[in-house]
Amino acid sequence: MIRQSAFAGSWYPDDPVILRRLIERSKETKKVPPARFALLPHAGLSYSAMGIAPFFGDFDQSVTRLLIVGPSHYAHVPVDRIITVPFASYETPLGSLEGFALHGAKAAHAPTLQREHSIEMILPFIAELKSPPKVSTALINHFSSLKTLDEASDSLIGQDEGLSIIASSDFTHYGPRFGFSALSEKEVKERDVRVAHLLADGKIEEAFSFFTGNHHTICGWASALLAANIAKRKGMNGEVVSYYTSNDVAGRDGGDFVAYATVLWR
Repeated sequence: MIRQSAFAGSWYPDDPVILRRLIERSKETKKVPPARFALLPHAGLSYSAMGIAPFFGDFDQSVTRLLIVGPSHYAHVPVDRIITVPFASYETPLGSLEGFALHGAKAAHAPTLQREHSIEMILPFIAELKSPPKVSTALINHFSSLKTLDEASDSLIGQDEGLSIIASSDFTHYGPRFGFSALSEKEVKERDVRVAHLLADGKIEEAFSFFTGNHHTICGWASALLAANIAKRKGMNGEVVSYYTSNDVAGRDGGDFVAYATVLWR
């Protein structure tokens, strides 16, 4: 079973030369040491590339299996459920990536993961690597309790101690377009950065309380919390590498925007 590129030519270039140039330029913006886990954005690459790039600029070549976990934007995923598919490969404009299957992978979920952009935006960066790792993808939308978060963490840790994880999540979607403008832009940005630091610092209970007890529009919070929880269990140290908004990229001031944070764990 092969996952085709569903967003090449719309959310990012389908021309390999142009796409590779975009990725290479984004890697020049911020150099950081290699990391094993990451929280990365997933908007169209004109917006998200500079947030994705830090994880791949000096990629840990010892990583042989990489899992991307994101939210499902287009299909319902039951609470506390992680869905995954046994894709044999992932097609990108820069070549094919070899897939691997997690326990519990089901072919029936293929249409849902096929049309999900939260996992696809990161695939070209993997394909551009000199020696790409094997890839698997999964979707999770909501955890009902810290207990179910721990159970999901145990499940992934038990499958492979050496598994590296990317949590795919955009941060606050702000403004009338997204139905969220109760706070000021300044308050939203301050709150986003605070939440990113909770995840980086492994303050899982505080982060879970925020995500489940406040109105917010952070779309991949469950995947972010999952990666942060596993990173904490493995004794990793997290760092908030960047935070910016779509307005920063587009050179606009005010109005609707989407925010993006990059967190790396080592």
